[in-house]
Amino acid sequence: AVDFLEDNFKRPDNLARMLALYKLPSPPVDTVRKWFQRGSVPSEWIVLLLLVLEFENGSPVSLARYYGEKAA
Repeated sequence: AVDFLEDNFKRPDNLARMLALYKLPSPPVDTVRKWFQRGSVPSEWIVLLLLVLEFENGSPVSLARYYGEKAA
């Protein structure tokens, strides 16, 4: 999760700013900092993060590279 967050948002304040840009709910930046520290994003937020990345990139984001093992 840390790699996903850093690759796509770089820093907690960037993540919050991107959500706000698309008028999506955003947790406090201190909460997002904890996600970066813990390497964990709550399930209710991951959907919004994927949505904002799709808006930004124009296509869905692949998560395969963040899986710890090679998929069969």
